[in-house]
Amino acid sequence: MGTGSSSVDNRTEAALQEERRAVASLTKQLAQERADKAALWQQGQQALALGFGTVVLGCCGFAVLLRRQAAAKTAAERMYAQQLADLKRRSALDLESAQNFAITAFARDLLTVGDSLEEACKHARQARQATSEASSGNEGLADGVLLTEQSFLAALGKHGIQKQDALGKAFDPNWHEALMRVSDSTVEPGSVTQVLRSGFCINGRVLRAAQVAIAFADSADKSAAGDTESCSSNEKSAE
Repeated sequence: MGTGSSSVDNRTEAALQEERRAVASLTKQLAQERADKAALWQQGQQALALGFGTVVLGCCGFAVLLRRQAAAKTAAERMYAQQLADLKRRSALDLESAQNFAITAFARDLLTVGDSLEEACKHARQARQATSEASSGNEGLADGVLLTEQSFLAALGKHGIQKQDALGKAFDPNWHEALMRVSDSTVEPGSVTQVLRSGFCINGRVLRAAQVAIAFADSADKSAAGDTESCSSNEKSAE
């Protein structure tokens, strides 16, 4: 009895130890699984955080790109609007210039007719002044030439062409063409004292410059004037 009971107890103790080892091994496995799960969870959280940061950065970059594209589009639209406005302005100026100066060449050719009428008017005035008792026929002819010249200038004026009034005015190289210098003390030096050929302008632009003679002060006249003044002053002092 004693020997048999001892062997049974030995087997029971061995079975308990085996169960304890099995429980310990199972506990260790469970702990390892928990550790692995915790590590996986941490890795997942890190990956999620990294992915969220990447998404945020991507969204920020996309927003910056959209703003840059919008700014570039606005600048392009503004530039296009400016170029369109400049094109319209240049087109309007070209159209206005074409309307105002389209007949320039034709008008310049007509000026020779005006020169002929002007010469005829001069001769008609001279003939009227030279003839003390002008015949009615000559008088009518002179008046007809004068009226023809006036009608011609009026027709030119309807198209923006005006005759220059250069006599007695200061010489302007933009409007006058100087052909000679004349000693004339009745006008200011540098003024137009004689018009050799009339000038014309079209809508404020020179069509043909007037050919003129310019007055200058003669030194002999100045000295004579100075001597006269000195003599008069001496006479006054003597009195």
